[in-house]
Amino acid sequence: MAIHFRQGDVLAAKSEKSPDSDTLSGSDSRATATRIIAQVIFNRHSLDRTYSQIINNLPTTGSEPDRRLIQELAYGTVRWWTTLESITSNLLEQPLKRKNQDLAALIALGLYQLIHTDIPHHAAVSETVGAAPLIGKQWARGLVNAVLRRFIKERSSLDKIERSLSVKTAHPEWLITALNQAWPQYWRAIIDANNCRPLLTLRVNTQKTSREEYLCTLSSSSIQAVAITDCPSAIQLVSRHPVTSLPGFIEGVVSVQDCSAQLASLALSARPGMRVLDACAAPGGKTTHLLELCPELDELVALDIDPKRAGRIDESLKRLGLDAKVVIGDGIDTDKWWDGRLFDRILIDAPCSGTGVIAKHPDIRHLRRPSDISQLAAKQRLLLNALWPLLTENGYLLYTTCSVLPQENTLQIESFLNEHPDAFHRLPNTALQSGDRSIGLVQPYGYQRLQGVHHGDGFFYAGLAKK
Repeated sequence: MAIHFRQGDVLAAKSEKSPDSDTLSGSDSRATATRIIAQVIFNRHSLDRTYSQIINNLPTTGSEPDRRLIQELAYGTVRWWTTLESITSNLLEQPLKRKNQDLAALIALGLYQLIHTDIPHHAAVSETVGAAPLIGKQWARGLVNAVLRRFIKERSSLDKIERSLSVKTAHPEWLITALNQAWPQYWRAIIDANNCRPLLTLRVNTQKTSREEYLCTLSSSSIQAVAITDCPSAIQLVSRHPVTSLPGFIEGVVSVQDCSAQLASLALSARPGMRVLDACAAPGGKTTHLLELCPELDELVALDIDPKRAGRIDESLKRLGLDAKVVIGDGIDTDKWWDGRLFDRILIDAPCSGTGVIAKHPDIRHLRRPSDISQLAAKQRLLLNALWPLLTENGYLLYTTCSVLPQENTLQIESFLNEHPDAFHRLPNTALQSGDRSIGLVQPYGYQRLQGVHHGDGFFYAGLAKK
């Protein structure tokens, strides 16, 4: 199904730009998106990081609509790469050589526009052909034009070609199998959700306003949004809007955070006077939410191993006018950062496969490997074992991931409980699983949210109390 992303919404139809303008031409935008795609698909680079690096290093920064177009084309093409690659092979007389991988990315980008956007065909073809010289492939203008026009002409017959489930859904076979085994009732809904372009979710700072009041503020600014019923502070925007120009964003009235992540802070149930550890805290969404929910904490320590990402915690705290102790350190190596004082609450948002956030990070389906799951599970086990001694008696540890795979989730908690007789499983805040609210599907240990079944990302929560 095509998304409503029109050429006229983002840039002038002509390919030339004014010498004095910071606006990129349509071909410039497509060439930039092609470079991003090639880095992700062929060099296995992170999509988010590559996008930021390439956008920041452009000689002309481009306008907000330019960046939106580049992001849409890059992320969309990576999302549907497996399908687009298969269609490309049907349209080429012979495969492209390895040295022309960037050309394969450009053709896939052209096909993405024709299949998944409302950009007029003539504009999509013209601007994509115009991008060929900009990636050093002047000779390929005719080839790109012929391939895209052949697709337009033969689309009905191409649609009838039998393709594997992996190709049709643009998911690797190992992941389809894993989802089917874990969630036989829901696996197809999960895959369909992974292939949707995600909408932006906001967290209302209830120290400054109510959700209802902020919805009215958005409405008065002609910004469409809806409340998410199973998360009391969450709002979902119906259409695209630059985050920094949202009413009150700069002043800390709202933050960007998925509703599933918001539920983690609620489930921790921190109370006044408590000392709290937010492990693996960057970029700071849960840290700041915990402080919004309970400003009277004795202390909140936000721990992250990455100094650059830890800097984002500081930025969020400053924007929201909040205070926490930001510590750079490895949660597994506690001797190097822990001051010896126990914590009443610990939140471990553990490094994981990210199989619950593939809609937002479509490169996961290309970068993740089956062997990664056991390696990640081993690291999660090390984190749990290292941080458990830092919890006071009668304290509470909340373990979360943005994974939907049991090996990282309920099986991880079962293994931990078998090895720690001083721990017992306690479900997170039961108020989150009542009335019209649902934190997720009840598991042997914890709750599991599934994308496509619940609002927001796939997410797991399990509570551990110390005897």
